Amino acid sequence: MELDNFIQTAMRRVLKNPILTVLKDINFSSITTPNKYINKLSLF
Repeated sequence: MELDNFIQTAMRRVLKNPILTVLKDINFSSITTPNKYINKLSLF
């Protein structure tokens, strides 16, 4: 049972980390893209 729990927690960590990184990437991109559009509009 202990090995089973270890495998489950390891899998959860592996599955959670990419999701968190993807969410962080989405947050960074969503923050930066409006600024790019604003900068383009301000140039005109």
